[in-house]
Amino acid sequence: MIDKIKIPSKPAFLNVLACDLVKNDISMQHVASRPNGFVEKWKNFHNGNPPFLFILNFLVPVNMNFVIYMEVPENPDPKYATVASLLQRFMHEDDDSFRDSRFKVIPKVREGGWIIKRGVGSTPGITGNKGLRQTYYSGSHYFEIDLDVGSSGFASRILKLVKSYIKQISLDIAFVIQGNAKSELPEALLAAITVQYLDLDALLPWSNDEDNEGNTS
Repeated sequence: MIDKIKIPSKPAFLNVLACDLVKNDISMQHVASRPNGFVEKWKNFHNGNPPFLFILNFLVPVNMNFVIYMEVPENPDPKYATVASLLQRFMHEDDDSFRDSRFKVIPKVREGGWIIKRGVGSTPGITGNKGLRQTYYSGSHYFEIDLDVGSSGFASRILKLVKSYIKQISLDIAFVIQGNAKSELPEALLAAITVQYLDLDALLPWSNDEDNEGNTS
């Protein structure tokens, strides 16, 4: 915090369970409440007492959702004590302004050409500082962040660029709760995913049918 020296992060704290990329009539808010959705099935699989979920729901204009479901460790390794404590505060403290000022995304374009690499960049960004409207939902065994990409001119411009080359792009995205105080450092990754070579024309809608759960990977 004082010397500004960056050190490599430990492996990500959360376990990524699944991702949904779906197209509907409109982007859906609060996906954790969806009947017969991933969260309900997760609860049923664990007989009503599942591990806690941390969910990111990106509302992509005008009719898509990109959702990431992550498992929060029940008994985290002591080496993750700092990030575990900060995440618990993030989820349970009744202060959206605190949350808006701490959730951070770190992109890295692996493949996509210099136009995409320059446009997307690799600088960590606090999403709340980029104008994204963020809504928070806390329920039984889950916490969800809805990030409205269309609410931010900055994010919308990057999205428009990415969608133009989406079938050729390989993109790493990492997520962090920013540590400000000395007791909140060093930061550790919450999770990281790779998105690559997507065909948006092939997306399916969510379905309540047990045998057709959209595009889950």
